[in-house]
Amino acid sequence: MLASVGSSLKHPFILSLVALLAMTSSATAANAARVTLAWDAPASQTTVLSYRVYSYEKKTGATSARKMSDVTGNSLTADNLSTTTSYCFFVKAVFQGNVEGEASNTV
Repeated sequence: MLASVGSSLKHPFILSLVALLAMTSSATAANAARVTLAWDAPASQTTVLSYRVYSYEKKTGATSARKMSDVTGNSLTADNLSTTTSYCFFVKAVFQGNVEGEASNTV
């Protein structure tokens, strides 16, 4: 599934992706790394059903973003990343009816 940062579906707040831990070597593969993304829940009266995490390679740009995962918590660890590739990540809140909010800041 491809996604773009500019979505026509808007919600009254923007998530802020607040923490990106440094890439660390993975024990499972010599050329793999992982990052942990964490964000604060929005201060909104609207119920967030889940969060949708997207990633893309920095060299290809946000229009090539792909959905990594839907999560119900406020963090995600991305595994098996290449240590020679620069990645970007953003998160969108998902509301009733599978409506996505605006994208968080990109890290």
